[in-house]
Amino acid sequence: MFDVLEEGEALVLILELLNGQSLSERLLTGMISTSEALGIGREILGALQALHDLGIVHRDLKPSNVFLTRHGIKLLDFGLVRTTDTTFLGDPDQTRTAASLTAPGLLVGTPQYMSPEQAGGLPVGPPADIFAAGAILYEMLTGRRPFDGTSLVDVLYAVLHQNPPPLSGSREIEALDRVIRRAMAKGVEDRYSSAREMLGAMEFILLSDSTAVASRTRTVSRNCLTVSRVEKR
Repeated sequence: MFDVLEEGEALVLILELLNGQSLSERLLTGMISTSEALGIGREILGALQALHDLGIVHRDLKPSNVFLTRHGIKLLDFGLVRTTDTTFLGDPDQTRTAASLTAPGLLVGTPQYMSPEQAGGLPVGPPADIFAAGAILYEMLTGRRPFDGTSLVDVLYAVLHQNPPPLSGSREIEALDRVIRRAMAKGVEDRYSSAREMLGAMEFILLSDSTAVASRTRTVSRNCLTVSRVEKR
């Protein structure tokens, strides 16, 4: 927001004009290559680290709140944002955040991208945003949400108790799968300690030419066995 003006009895907000599309719209228009998904994922994590360094937790990170521009991504919709009393980095010895965060028992956010602690109505810190970033990266690579269902109860149960099918194909895809699974670990202490740490893990993944142009990693369940393949353009 750049300014607030008064026009008679009306208040006018002067906002930044963004040219581009949301990630949710991008997911509907066509397949996202592995290299593009990695690039978007890295920018999301960079933005999250900037927020977390300020003691801010987004709490509603999802594709519709990631806006793609030619200059990079923008994180939108800070309606559920809260601040922590200290920089919460997922350290198991650090057991609390500010009481101003989600009150126990209050469910806020978007179920498909909620962390288990958020789905359980518990106070959340930056690890909840890291969980959502992992879920978004999984969706970009596969074209499907890692946690879904026909009802809210189904989605929340999946978030709390289930893991999405693993990704496989090239060595790089399997390395990405390990990064995503750690980001989406059920326990806060099992996730990356910060967005910066997850970003560092992704920087070690160097895509081969064939993997970089892979347009989508699909997961298919057959007779209780999960088969994953990478489709190339």
